[in-house]
Amino acid sequence: MFRCNYTCSTEVNLNNALNDLTEMYVKNEYPRRLVESTIREVKNKKCENNGNQNNYHELKTNAPNQYYTLCIPFTSTRCEKVASKLIRLLKKNTPNYHINIAWKLE
Repeated sequence: MFRCNYTCSTEVNLNNALNDLTEMYVKNEYPRRLVESTIREVKNKKCENNGNQNNYHELKTNAPNQYYTLCIPFTSTRCEKVASKLIRLLKKNTPNYHINIAWKLE
């Protein structure tokens, strides 16, 4: 729901995306009332950028040798656990370096 809110550029596209999302959740046996109330809650929050993305880009520009993207194949759900452990180890042992995991399908 948040992704729809952040990525849709017009109100019409947002409504279409949220309608599709509602139908998908209802088909997966989520209560329609719960889905619709959650969507209303997300829309009413008027989710705005808190500036973290700008700070990240500024830090990345100033120290590009400390930010890396690791692109690895996604072969099973176990990959997410391995990636989490890898990120924790890197944060613990190299706190000045930042890694972003990008999944690719094989």
